[in-house]
Amino acid sequence: MRYAPKSPQVHHHLGLAFQQSGQLDAAVVEFRKAIALKPDFAEAYVHMGRALEQRNDLDGAISFYQGAIRLRPDWPEPHDALGNVLGHRGNLLGARDEFKLALKGNPDLAQVHYHLGVDNWLLQDFAGAASELQLAVRLQPGSADAHYYLGLVYQQQDRAEQARSEFETAAKLDRKAARVHNALGISWQRDNYLPEAAAEFHRAIELDPNFLETHNNLGLVLLSQGDADGAIREFQAAIKLDPRHIPARNNLGLAFLQKAQWADAIAEYRQLISLAPDDPEAYYNLGVALKQSQDFDNAITALRKAIELQPSLADAHYTLGVILWQQGKLDEAAVEMRAATQARPEYEQAHYILGSVLRQKGDLQGAQRELQAALKLDPQDSGAHQALGMVLKQKNDAEGAAAQFRQADSLNKEKMNVQAATLTTNTGARQLREGDAQGALEKFRAASKLAPDYAPAHYQMGLALLKTGKIQEARAEFEKAHQLDPRLRAPHGSGGP
Repeated sequence: MRYAPKSPQVHHHLGLAFQQSGQLDAAVVEFRKAIALKPDFAEAYVHMGRALEQRNDLDGAISFYQGAIRLRPDWPEPHDALGNVLGHRGNLLGARDEFKLALKGNPDLAQVHYHLGVDNWLLQDFAGAASELQLAVRLQPGSADAHYYLGLVYQQQDRAEQARSEFETAAKLDRKAARVHNALGISWQRDNYLPEAAAEFHRAIELDPNFLETHNNLGLVLLSQGDADGAIREFQAAIKLDPRHIPARNNLGLAFLQKAQWADAIAEYRQLISLAPDDPEAYYNLGVALKQSQDFDNAITALRKAIELQPSLADAHYTLGVILWQQGKLDEAAVEMRAATQARPEYEQAHYILGSVLRQKGDLQGAQRELQAALKLDPQDSGAHQALGMVLKQKNDAEGAAAQFRQADSLNKEKMNVQAATLTTNTGARQLREGDAQGALEKFRAASKLAPDYAPAHYQMGLALLKTGKIQEARAEFEKAHQLDPRLRAPHGSGGP
């Protein structure tokens, strides 16, 4: 500087040095001097724009990027830089135009294809996003970010295996990327591979203990696996990170409901309502918790508020109808049950309870119609068979009534066996989590004898057999479980369905 105070190149290089050392104010001063000495210095305009962008002066950055483009319209770098700033400002269409202009200048720029792919993803142009991101990873295979976003695009397109492949590649390239493991966990979770999902969420939390969304995601998986205590810990961890996080609070309330901790659920949903006073689901869940704790008056108030906020909320109509029925308010109960069936015509339980209410009101024809509708939706509902038998008996159809009573009796015996199998399976699952695979196996075998078609017992038995190294037997159990309940999938890599 002492020897060339009027050299724009010297000021430019000095600005770059200041910028690289984080001295942005000094860098801006030097870039301004360079531009003042040489007004057509396009590179100085770009670096000035980057320095201003680093200082969060986005308007200033845009102005200098545009200045560089006026000087060199075919130069890709300022178009790419301007596209990034416009994207951050929410102008996704303007950003897309700039990225395309950058690629017109040089179609082999991997970073620009990546930026355009992410922009298309945000615009929900998933086909366009896939095309650009595929080019990005082809031109730059070591870009973890490009593989990650390509995985997100494939996930949106329901291409689960390809999505997981991209996430796994991204995880290998960037071993500290918690978001990649979170995305991989979500992919496993969507396909009901819950152990794999849990493992990925655990890994994401190891990498970033403050990853709120992952704590919530892991809680949901644990809740699905019947580990309500573990789920509660994760939801509480999410809430500790953000006390106003509504999904985590709602899920925590559901976990308390699953554990029959009514007072805790009530407190959680009251807190949730204070944060989201117009959330009908929060009022509905509060109503359920209050009902379970026998506080019927407040339950009715909460359920009516849920219905006021969302008149089509079938579950709220149904639960309110049950309370009114139990209180002997048959006319009001019938109104709510009809509202539930109108909101959700396939709501089997609502048809069943409405049929029972109408029978008590003396409307035998209406009761028979609703109970038959319920049984059409679920032929295994023993209660509906029993109620229909009582209606037919009152209508002097002794033969029809007897047939319904026989069916109800048979189904009730099966139901009792399933209930016993459920308790036994839950005990075995707890033993398996605690490391007692042999003890768990005994419970699962007992459960499958009680109810041979109870899918969770076969699935859990498969997990226990894997733990003991009996791979072929485990595959057979996973296959059986999947046949009985297609939602149950064998752990990935175990060879099951």
